[in-house]
Amino acid sequence: MEESRSESPFELVEVKNCVDVDVSQSDSSTPSSFEICSPKSQQTLTSTSPIPFDSDNDAFSDGLDDFHDQIAETREKFQNLKESAFDISKKSKGLIEVFVKLQQVNGTIAQSRGDVDQDSRTIRELLAASRNKLATIMEGLRDRRAQIIAAEA
Repeated sequence: MEESRSESPFELVEVKNCVDVDVSQSDSSTPSSFEICSPKSQQTLTSTSPIPFDSDNDAFSDGLDDFHDQIAETREKFQNLKESAFDISKKSKGLIEVFVKLQQVNGTIAQSRGDVDQDSRTIRELLAASRNKLATIMEGLRDRRAQIIAAEA
């Protein structure tokens, strides 16, 4: 016995929640449009027969207006993010330049410290040599004095 089934006016359809966003700019190297999708798709019943469109449907118009407002807000937020990223990029480039200059200064300081250490060693060596020379002169003067005292006595 063959079952008779009537064709259903509805079908189960998988729907992805995606929005195409266009943020075109003439001087931009970033993509000018992208698609934002919900991570989950939904299944919904859809009519297989056309639904008459009522252009006077206020709820539809309001929803469409809200949708367009959300797209405009998303574009503005994206533009603000792009500008913030550009500002951060400029600031980090400046910080890198400052860091490089600090490294150069640190190298110069290290070189100067090395020069000072070398000069300090040289001065210590000269002082030690001068002390030795002075000790030799003082010893000679003591000997000469002893000779003079011995000669007078």
